[in-house]
Amino acid sequence: MNMIEGREWLGSRLIRRGRAGLPLSLVLVAGLLFLVMPPCAFCDTVIAVTPTRIPVELRPGETATQEITLINQGTDETSLRPGITKLLEDEGGALSFVQDDSCTWLQPGIDELRLAPGESGAFGFTLAVPPDADPGSYNLAVTFEPSKGETEGIGLSGGVAVLIDLEVLPGEEREGAAGFPTALVVIMAVVAAALFVAIAMAAMFKHGRREIGVDGGEGGEEG
Repeated sequence: MNMIEGREWLGSRLIRRGRAGLPLSLVLVAGLLFLVMPPCAFCDTVIAVTPTRIPVELRPGETATQEITLINQGTDETSLRPGITKLLEDEGGALSFVQDDSCTWLQPGIDELRLAPGESGAFGFTLAVPPDADPGSYNLAVTFEPSKGETEGIGLSGGVAVLIDLEVLPGEEREGAAGFPTALVVIMAVVAAALFVAIAMAAMFKHGRREIGVDGGEGGEEG
């Protein structure tokens, strides 16, 4: 029987730790929760993540690296497998999980993360936006599920995911020959032209005054 019977979106949810000698503390798990049927009520595994949301702003062609910390707050060793999905919201507010090209922009640094009870581990990933990506918002999520073969004897109370709020900004303007943006090149050219005209007019005005002064001086000598 598949442990994972369904998925639902919850903005946040409080879940209790397992009862294997642990105090009844509450653990806040934000993001996606994978609803499962624990085969063992006394051997729950609770995974906490931080941060629960990562906002990223990139332009087409840019990349960024991020890191997620996972903490095994349960009493059993567990092995987690990362996954990438995209969230879509319909007009009624219902969320669905889909796979499209934007999911390939996020490349996990590792394929599996094993954590002993009380141990924390880092999961790094690279987010690379293609040069031809359309500007806009992309709601991605990095999910963590039990690895194959690791579910026997483990009661996973809540699998978690981290939201990746990606905002693809409009691409930068085309650069000129000298490596400057086209708009800056145009502005510099206009300023240079205006400065040249001002210098030329000043020179002509000064030269005209000099000629008038010379003519006036010659007239005085003749008198």
